[in-house]
Amino acid sequence: MLLALELIGGLDQVWLPKRWQKLSLPDKLQGSTLPFLIRNMRKVEKYSRPRLGGLFKNTVVVRLIGLLILIFTLFAFVAPPFSGLDTLPALGVVLVSLAMIMDDFSLLLIGLLIGSIGVGLVIGAGQIVIKLFS
Repeated sequence: MLLALELIGGLDQVWLPKRWQKLSLPDKLQGSTLPFLIRNMRKVEKYSRPRLGGLFKNTVVVRLIGLLILIFTLFAFVAPPFSGLDTLPALGVVLVSLAMIMDDFSLLLIGLLIGSIGVGLVIGAGQIVIKLFS
């Protein structure tokens, strides 16, 4: 959420608190999770290419993307625990972030679609839970 707020604020460089800058990644994350993520990112890179890359240079668009990332992150955070409903909004954030890195507008659209579906599922599940307890 901090990075999304930085995008919304228009910062050019990532700012992290000094305490966070000194942290290192755990060995388990470096040994198993990062190689898994890198393998899957390479699969996405095969199909990704710069499409409408200039769009990602527009400050208004970048701020709107930051707002969408904040919304998706918030919904992933408030999703019921152990329900799996946080997966789609989080995946939307990942794909939108990759789209910004790779300047790929079609990847941005896919990320927005998946994240929006996830937000809809979280809202729908919330309504069902509220009706059950009413």
